[in-house]
Amino acid sequence: MKRVLMSIVIVGGFVVEALGQPARPIPVYPGAKLVTEQQEGVEPECCEFVTTDSFEKVLSFYEKQLKTKPMDTKALAAAYPAMKQQLQMLEQQMPPTVKLRGFVVGEVTMNGQKAPIVFELMGGPEGVRFSVSEDAMSGNDAQFAKEWREKNGKLTPEETAKKETDMRQASEDKEQKERDERHAKEEPAYRAKVTTELLKFLKQNKTDLYPGVECEHIYKYEGEISSGWSFYYISKDDFKKVYDFYASRNKTVEITNSEGGLSGWSKYETVCSWRMAEFPTQSSLRIEVREVSLTKDSAKKTYVAVSISADELPKTIRKIDEEYRSRW
Repeated sequence: MKRVLMSIVIVGGFVVEALGQPARPIPVYPGAKLVTEQQEGVEPECCEFVTTDSFEKVLSFYEKQLKTKPMDTKALAAAYPAMKQQLQMLEQQMPPTVKLRGFVVGEVTMNGQKAPIVFELMGGPEGVRFSVSEDAMSGNDAQFAKEWREKNGKLTPEETAKKETDMRQASEDKEQKERDERHAKEEPAYRAKVTTELLKFLKQNKTDLYPGVECEHIYKYEGEISSGWSFYYISKDDFKKVYDFYASRNKTVEITNSEGGLSGWSKYETVCSWRMAEFPTQSSLRIEVREVSLTKDSAKKTYVAVSISADELPKTIRKIDEEYRSRW
């Protein structure tokens, strides 16, 4: 369907004055598609739309939105006699399959004569077409003007810079998502391999890991005085049973009760800490048994934390960690 620029034909010599007027907001018909392909040899202008909804339905929408009645060429000629000749020429140019209606959204005056500023709807076999200038768009409709500028290579320098920034960020986000997915998938195998090597290290230091515990989290810590690694294992048994296991293999140590005080633990920012006991085996290795709950009223869980100074950490564990974290 050949595009008919009714507003230019009707307004004629008054186009300059019309463009100088503040644009009246015109909403884009819901679901209409932005037309980005342009006719060869025609300077692209923002923004043309097309919808496959019925001509009558689109007319009804704009009649309510613009609060004015649509007019055909005969009605426009009657309202603006000075435009009668142009309107008659327009009627002759229109294909028989095309319907054309205009909404007068303003007027311009030159040499004492008034001419309409028209928002037109053109219906035909391909659907209903209409144009909305960028100045007339408001709210969420402003996105169409930016999309049109992007499709036609007319982005502002600021928009170009933001697009490049957004593309870089999207690429980084995609890469990070892939790393996170690999991390989640490989974490169980990573913890299993580390636990195997940790058991060897504990055996060399005549220390046992409580039977049946599962590694939940591995944490590297760095402080002003010391740095090292902590391996957090969760047990299905209660605190007393785990405590007795280590007390029988080391000297009995005092049990501290924090009475549900808040503190950080394992992968949690805050938990309620209850009973705890620390079993020092040597300067570079510490075993701590702690009873915690996520809230004061939730079930209590018992953990075994194995802490090793960075200097004493087995090279085999460090190698496993480096191998996996390079992919995360």
